[in-house]
Amino acid sequence: FGNGRLNSVNNCIKELKGLDIDYEFLSYYEHSLESRSHSRACTYVEIKDKATNKIFWGVGIDEDIIQSSINALVSAINNLMKE
Repeated sequence: FGNGRLNSVNNCIKELKGLDIDYEFLSYYEHSLESRSHSRACTYVEIKDKATNKIFWGVGIDEDIIQSSINALVSAINNLMKE
């Protein structure tokens, strides 16, 4: 997963009080949606709820790859929390 900005956001989310979730980051995929210079990035994140072992996916789209990644992580966490 690495030491970058997405990892920092991931660590901050895990430390938030009141969320009461424990998940493992499993996979990360990204690709561009267009071929021009201002293409949007599409990111997919897979996490596993440690309590139930269920898998959850999130998708994020943005012109900024970091924002796309954060959106995907938040989407996956939201899916976990809906369960």
